[in-house]
Amino acid sequence: MKKILVIVLTALIFLSAAFIGVANVYRVDGVQLNAKMFSEAAKAEAAAMQVELRAAYVGESSLFAKDAAAKAVIEKYPYFRLTKFEKRYPDLLVIEATEDMEVFAVQSGEEYYILSEAGTVLDVRADSNNRVDGEANIVITGAFPSGNIGNTVGGAGFAETLRICALMSERLNGVRSNIERIEFDGVERGGRIFLCMREGVKICLVHAHLLTEEKAAALTEAYLSMEVEQPISQTLISRPQSPEAMRLPSGEKRTIVIR
Repeated sequence: MKKILVIVLTALIFLSAAFIGVANVYRVDGVQLNAKMFSEAAKAEAAAMQVELRAAYVGESSLFAKDAAAKAVIEKYPYFRLTKFEKRYPDLLVIEATEDMEVFAVQSGEEYYILSEAGTVLDVRADSNNRVDGEANIVITGAFPSGNIGNTVGGAGFAETLRICALMSERLNGVRSNIERIEFDGVERGGRIFLCMREGVKICLVHAHLLTEEKAAALTEAYLSMEVEQPISQTLISRPQSPEAMRLPSGEKRTIVIR
């Protein structure tokens, strides 16, 4: 019995020594941040992020390194999100982060909630222009936004509006070049959402929370099917029934009803 105990203890000591030796070799010595950026402002943010990531990981065991620390650092920079966390043994971590693009600017008093396409609050500031190209973001008026920077925007009408814009974006290859502004009209009481297109077309969505995806498909088809020579002053109306589009003359305007 004593011999067995001695053998077991010897094996444990040997394994412990081997593990300690391996752990000393497999320690993080470098952190490589690959940041996909679109704006000048993002460069300074990525540089600061790199410093924090090195401080969080260098000297730690690469065997047990997790992405939790990287997430905690990147969450401090709301424009960025973690897209990859890779260990390259024995001593290198490769972290990838992508800058989210500004798409919407929600007017709230004298400030704007700046949102990504997914509805993340990227910033709250006094101007509505996009930080990449300096051009206007899609301004949303009549809304009551809530939520802290880094979180998804809250408030009536946002979920369905973001979903509709996401579906339209798939067909239009983005929405900033097509939609100029969005107007909320009593959406907290089940009212209307107006999409004001750059050509002068105005899309009116009634009860957008009902049949949202079907309505998005119908209004996109109606919008894309308009001929160049048609009057640009038009209205698209979506009703809560089945979203079937039809055009009705209305004086000098042309109305497209989706129901």
